[in-house]
Amino acid sequence: MSTGELYQPNRDEEGLSQGVTDTYSSSTQGDQGVYERGLNCSNSPELITVYDRAPCEHVVSKKDAYIVLGRDRTASKASGYGGSGQTGAHMIDMVVGRNQRLKGNPSFMKDAARIYISQKTDSDLNFECSEGHVGLSKQRSGIGMMADDVRISARKGIKLITHGRGTENSLGVKEETTVGIDLIGGNQGAATDVEAVQDPSGLFPISKEVPTMQGIAKSVQTAYAIKNLVDIVNNLAAVLENFLLYQQAINTIVSTGMSANVSPPVTGFVSIPLTVAGAAMMAPSTAIGTLCQGPMKAFRANTNSYMNNHLENGSPYWIGSRFNYTN
Repeated sequence: MSTGELYQPNRDEEGLSQGVTDTYSSSTQGDQGVYERGLNCSNSPELITVYDRAPCEHVVSKKDAYIVLGRDRTASKASGYGGSGQTGAHMIDMVVGRNQRLKGNPSFMKDAARIYISQKTDSDLNFECSEGHVGLSKQRSGIGMMADDVRISARKGIKLITHGRGTENSLGVKEETTVGIDLIGGNQGAATDVEAVQDPSGLFPISKEVPTMQGIAKSVQTAYAIKNLVDIVNNLAAVLENFLLYQQAINTIVSTGMSANVSPPVTGFVSIPLTVAGAAMMAPSTAIGTLCQGPMKAFRANTNSYMNNHLENGSPYWIGSRFNYTN
C-alpha cells in the first residue's frame, strides 16, 4: 500500500440538505421513520446523480447503479456514433457511481466503475488507451472496462486469444493481419515511443534508444538461444586451451634453445642450438594453425549466424514474440 493512498469515506453526506443530515444524525437503528442508517443494506440517504437519458435509451437503475441500453454514447447525447446518428451502433452500458460534476452524462474515465459493450465505437479513445503495438480500435465493436482495480479470476485457467488473419469481424469482413496482446504499464506504449538503455555496470558506457514496446521473450526460444551461446563460448574456450597448450610448448623450446646465450644460464634447461629449436617449433606452430586459427574463423562465422538466428526479429529462432508486446 502506497503512502497517502485515498479511500472512499465510510459515509459521504456531501450535498445532502441540512434537514436530511439532521434527521439521519438523530435516528437510531431501531427507528421506523423515513431515514434508516443503511445497516444490513437497508435504505440510506445519499446524493445520487440523475442520469440524463437520451430518447433512444432504456434505463434500468437502482440508486447509483445503472444498466443503459441504447446507441453508442460516451459523454453527452451528441457524443459517440449514436450521437452522430449512425446505425449499427447499439450499446449496453453498465455503470456504478456516476461522476456528480458531469450533470448525468457518462464519463468513461471519471465514473467509478463501468463495463461498456458497443456494436460500433472507438474503444481506445473512450478509455484513453495508449496505441501500443496492437494499434487503435476505431469504428469497431468493442468491450471496455474501467474501475480503480480490475481482477479476473478463474478456478481453472484463463486464455487471452486473438484470432486474426482470415477471421470474419463483426461486419463480415475478413481480417488481413494478425495482431497480438499488449501489456502496457502506466498507459505509456505509443508505437513511436523509445527509451534510452545504458549498461548499469558502467563497464560499457554505451547508450542506445530502443522501442518502449518490445516483443515478450519466449522461454523455449530464449533457453535455446542461451544454450547455443554457451556452446559457442565452450568452443572458444577449447580453441584458447589448444593455443595455450602449444604456445607453452613453443615457450619451453625457445627458452631451452636460448639458455646458452643467457648469463647466468637458466638452471634446469639443456642448451640446444637455435636451429634445432626452430625445427622443434614447427610441430606446435603447425598445430596452432590447425587447431586455433581455423576454428577462430569458424567462431566468427558462428557468432554472425547466432546473431542472425536469435537476435533479429523475423528470424526462425527470434527470442521475442512476434505478436505479444509489453513495455
